[in-house]
Amino acid sequence: MTADGTTAGGMGARRREAALDLLAGALAMAAAPLLAGGVRPAAAGWLLCIVLAALAFPAALRTFDLDRGLWCFASPGELARVALAAGLSVLAVAVAAAALPAGLTPLPRPQPLIPLAFVQWLVLVALACGARLAAAAARPSAPAVPHRDWAPILLVGAGEGAFGLIRLLRAGPPALPWTVAGILADDPAARGRTLHDVPVLGRSDELPEVAARLAVHGVPLAMLVLSPGAGLDEGALVRLRETAARLDLPVLDAGGFLRLHAARLRQGAARPVQRPGFSGKRLADIVLAACLLVLALPVLLLVAGLVAACHGRPVLFGQMRPGYAMRPIRVLKFRTMRFACSPAGEQAPDAARLTVLGRILRRTRLDELPQLWNVLKGDMSLIGPRPLLPRDLPAVAELLSERFSVRPGITGLAQISGGDRLSPEEKLAFDLWYVRHHGLRLDLEIALLTLWTMLAGDRDRFGGAGPALAGGPDTGRKG
Repeated sequence: MTADGTTAGGMGARRREAALDLLAGALAMAAAPLLAGGVRPAAAGWLLCIVLAALAFPAALRTFDLDRGLWCFASPGELARVALAAGLSVLAVAVAAAALPAGLTPLPRPQPLIPLAFVQWLVLVALACGARLAAAAARPSAPAVPHRDWAPILLVGAGEGAFGLIRLLRAGPPALPWTVAGILADDPAARGRTLHDVPVLGRSDELPEVAARLAVHGVPLAMLVLSPGAGLDEGALVRLRETAARLDLPVLDAGGFLRLHAARLRQGAARPVQRPGFSGKRLADIVLAACLLVLALPVLLLVAGLVAACHGRPVLFGQMRPGYAMRPIRVLKFRTMRFACSPAGEQAPDAARLTVLGRILRRTRLDELPQLWNVLKGDMSLIGPRPLLPRDLPAVAELLSERFSVRPGITGLAQISGGDRLSPEEKLAFDLWYVRHHGLRLDLEIALLTLWTMLAGDRDRFGGAGPALAGGPDTGRKG
């Protein structure tokens, strides 16, 4: 391990990825004339431009601070910055090509350079973003593990030590209670980034605000864990411990947490649950979610602009909720409320924070549109039981395991059968009925009734008979 906490394996992966970025820059420049059509560059000048492009793209990535993270953990924001870096490198090469002496000019002067540069940018974005998406898709996933008791923890530090702790908690088969809700990191480069799908929520001195936001999202923190190589000086560490003591949050270093983890391992293991396969429903989810994202893009941009004007930035927020087999997922939504707490860390009541725009977005379900990205990632499905807050999980272990045997959905049977009018017990009954009977016909009916619900509002379609749908433990099941 290096002085900054980077392992030899991580350094090797970064070197490989840097070499591939260099190759992508060269390939994009080499392929641009072939794809643009009708462009015949001069051999010597074009070869020089290929070399310049190969060097310019990694330099542009470094300018946008994109040379430090691993591809398999690239976030949507990082992909957008990769596209910007590609544009910067293409612009730099175009300026350099225009400044070359006549003998080395890659193109005859009458030929326009802008169409060729645009094609080069498209190819470069496709190569760079495609490679990162492929790495994320190929990233090995730990087997899903169901557990009842949630103990959300906050990691301090966003280096390889934090990455190792997250992998450790996700890789083991025992049903351990700990879930990494987020990361605190003082490194400015880590702001807004994710590590193994876990977001960096703020700096160490922002612990009260971060804890208040998580509590509003139904994620009360259980402890604070200092990862190896957290990067805090002695003064910052003392202040962090004092703040955690005021919040009644235990603080453990990595060694203490690992000893606690080992003790829980010795208490016994639960049987792992297999992930759902790439079924026909999953294929339909990917195709439909991608199409809906394209069609809804004007609405997404309009809502994002309204939220930014009314609530400020960021326009999105994420809630940590249990997904398939109780694995934690970050559910995206448009913000419908003002900030959860004051600068002093005091939490404001929901009634004071909910705005008129927020009520409209909730009433029309437009605040749920960003969850189409969750569907593409594989965290959610278009149709299924809604992801619950940890505090709303059913207490019966058998029902808990059954409800989370399918991916959560953007909309579901409970949402078109009464929604917020239903009690938690009635919602659970509808969710269990869906799990036991779900199929193509039922999903189509729910999708159509969801459109009606967005226009007409929540209605109890079954007259309070929701609990009767689930019946007893063996009633109404398939087969």
